[in-house]
Amino acid sequence: MLLLVYRSLIRSVIEYGPIAYDSMGDDNKRKSDSIQSQALRIVCGVPRGTATAALQVDVGEPPLQIRRLHQQIQYATKVKCDDQHPASAVFKFHWTDRSKRYTSNTAPIRNKVAEFFSRNSMIKWEGPILPSRPPWHRKEVKVDVSVTKGGRKNENPTDLHIYTDASKTTEGLTAAAFFVPGFNVKYAVRLSNDISIFSAELIAIKMSLDWVLEFSQQFNLVKNIAIFIDSLSSSTAINTGKSLCRSNTLNEIYDVVDSINVDLKLIWIPSHLGIVGYEIVDQLAQSAVTSDKIDVDIIFEINEIYTKIKEFIIAKWQTSW
Repeated sequence: MLLLVYRSLIRSVIEYGPIAYDSMGDDNKRKSDSIQSQALRIVCGVPRGTATAALQVDVGEPPLQIRRLHQQIQYATKVKCDDQHPASAVFKFHWTDRSKRYTSNTAPIRNKVAEFFSRNSMIKWEGPILPSRPPWHRKEVKVDVSVTKGGRKNENPTDLHIYTDASKTTEGLTAAAFFVPGFNVKYAVRLSNDISIFSAELIAIKMSLDWVLEFSQQFNLVKNIAIFIDSLSSSTAINTGKSLCRSNTLNEIYDVVDSINVDLKLIWIPSHLGIVGYEIVDQLAQSAVTSDKIDVDIIFEINEIYTKIKEFIIAKWQTSW
């Protein structure tokens, strides 16, 4: 409770305007640090003289300097998403960077965040994009997650079944796949590294929908279609229309659904139940994830970049500790 009070009432004040205040002198920064140190001693109930670094680790509260860097990188990430952003020029190279000597306090923000962006120079990302159509004009996406409520899943009467799956290794390699037993269509691709398994599952669903759209237009497909998904989080996101980390991909899925004229239903069924279609698509995804070549370069969305920023900040904190 005391930690919550500190974060809500004290930290929010001393961190107001962190980008501007990060240029203040070391003496003023030490004053802010002393406030944090005193607050953490009260939270932990320890006497004066206890190492502040140990208290920070104990309660999971990074040093204020690390937190200021975190917020600066997040701000830079937002600005870099939009070339027309009013502050975009602040993060571009300036000739004074070579001629002028800066201290750690007076350095421009572009210099302070440069290490993160140089380490992740190969990653592309984008900010939220408005959907092409308002939600109330979209076609309803039928999503069946009744298995989660204990309902009995009988044989689905639809004419065409599609199975989707994704895979991710501990090294961050990802792949997506789908399988259409009725036409013996097997498709799997290696995706960009370090995207979440949730993102990969959504991309697998979108790929299957793209195939349905192309196939239905080319061969005048009029059969009902059921796409089976083993990711409950993806099913829920499509059903509710809400996703914190993949809102753009979700909008792309809705756009494809709007263009499909056949009756379409997404059905969630738990994986590893011995269903032949799932076993095949799982093997496809597992095989694709071992490929050295990336087939589809996925653009990160802003919240996925925030995950990379958090990892970078934790590493910086561990180094200073």
